Amino acid sequence: MRKKVEAAILVGGKSKRIGTNKSFLHFKNSCMLDAVHSRLCCVFDEIFLVANASFPCNNINIRCISDVFPEKGPLGGIYTALEHANSDYVFVFACDMPFLSTQLITWMIDRVEGSYDVVAPFFRGRAEPLHALYSKSAAEKIRNAINKSELSVHALLEKLSTQYISEEEIAPFGDNMFFNINTPGDYEKALAILENVKN
Repeated sequence: MRKKVEAAILVGGKSKRIGTNKSFLHFKNSCMLDAVHSRLCCVFDEIFLVANASFPCNNINIRCISDVFPEKGPLGGIYTALEHANSDYVFVFACDMPFLSTQLITWMIDRVEGSYDVVAPFFRGRAEPLHALYSKSAAEKIRNAINKSELSVHALLEKLSTQYISEEEIAPFGDNMFFNINTPGDYEKALAILENVKN
């Protein structure tokens, strides 16, 4: 029987390089956040957002939680997700990854073992901590890191008990699922990818 896992979408970034809130960039027939949310709905019964104070939560029809530790970057968002989740595991996603593979997500959930704090893909030479499965057992360690201003998520993965999913294991699921949008050029590439998918 599959373990109960919730999904948290981090929407707290400042989007400085692209100049506008990435969550609301036009994508498909709606926006980036809707594209990510609709894909996750195929896998998860419980999905919530983790946002900074400036995010317009009142305009979104998804449960929205404010950062417990404001201005602490993705690590603060991960901690907030774990603190508010009702399940033992939370799959944490960035809002700017519109090509998520539901097959890979399901496969990762099926792989999770209770002895690990994190299950994270390793792709093109680096871990993907914002497409990763976190155990609530990691919350205290993450809180301690935040209190010490040790905010690098990649550094934290090395300190936690992390199960890395290898590139060889990921390969059958495609190569766009970790594509994220940080700049106007990335956005143009994403639209081109979407057009090719349609064709």
